[in-house]
Amino acid sequence: MVSVRTTPFFTEYTVAMLDEAIEMQLPNNKIISTSKDSFVFSDSTQENAPALMRQILQAVMGHVQTVNA
Repeated sequence: MVSVRTTPFFTEYTVAMLDEAIEMQLPNNKIISTSKDSFVFSDSTQENAPALMRQILQAVMGHVQTVNA
């Protein structure tokens, strides 16, 4: 489940109900989007992001683009 909070500067997506093993591999459960093509985990460096982080970001981005189409 993903909850959404919109501000004038960004949209914040909070990923909930993660398996504990998955949650331990992520820097946190918040994803920030400043545009339709910019999704990053908050408080993390995206350089050399683990495959799991990239997959979650791609899934959220794909869902958002599908919903807003």
